[in-house]
Amino acid sequence: MKTRIISGLIGALLIILAIVLRSTVVFNIFIGLLTIIAIIESQVATKLVGNFSLIVLGCIYGLVSAFVPIFGFMPTGLLVTAIYVFASVIVVLSKSEENSVYKSVYSVGITLLISFGMSSLVYINELSSAKSYMYSSSDSLFFLLFALGGAWFGDTGAYFIGSKFGKRKISPVISPKKTLEGVFGSIAFILILMLILGAIWNGAVLDSKSYMQFGWLILVSLLCPVIGLIGDLFFSYIKRSCKIKDYGKLIPGHGGILDRFDSVIFVAPFIYLILLYIPMIVHK
Repeated sequence: MKTRIISGLIGALLIILAIVLRSTVVFNIFIGLLTIIAIIESQVATKLVGNFSLIVLGCIYGLVSAFVPIFGFMPTGLLVTAIYVFASVIVVLSKSEENSVYKSVYSVGITLLISFGMSSLVYINELSSAKSYMYSSSDSLFFLLFALGGAWFGDTGAYFIGSKFGKRKISPVISPKKTLEGVFGSIAFILILMLILGAIWNGAVLDSKSYMQFGWLILVSLLCPVIGLIGDLFFSYIKRSCKIKDYGKLIPGHGGILDRFDSVIFVAPFIYLILLYIPMIVHK
């Protein structure tokens, strides 16, 4: 437990440092490195991909994805993704004896999922610089905290409520410890936390001409734990199928990067897509 707490605190400090430096390239580098590690874990730990070229291509794509939002998603993001997929197809065809269709599709698919999920944190951070969306720098900070908090603090609420009151198993085969009571605990925890954060932001950060749309804040807060749970179960399903406990050992007591960011990979794109169409913070 002591090791878990210490490694958790170190990880939290690194995340805080990256957020503090989010207006610099350091943030992009940090997200890019996390993406690379997660991609390597997803392919090496599961032993589903043995082709080194595919893994290298995936790592390059993951790193580049963390910088694409600086230039805008369209058309740069589509171009980079198309190049990655095309290059992967060439590698698969040139070494078909080393790559089954199943393993090749898994390699490309999981790389695209992880890269988009992690780079969504950068997209959220870049919303304030997008001319088509009226968000400020402080808005981007709030949304980043929302995305990370919506994933991680949901796990905290689920753990405490589930361990004490949990009886109804959600998916005994994939994740035996997850219960329906834990899900409700996660939803309640996130809702309370985000309402407090939203109230503080609305009163202390936003000016008199800006305001938080609490109706949308509540709705998204209710959905975040559910989206995060789907991400958690998805990556747990892969682990169960490959008969592994964790994706890595980089974070003592927690597993690998992918074990810690499985919910974030689903929650961050959800938050980003919501913000593209719904102004959670309005500036008059």
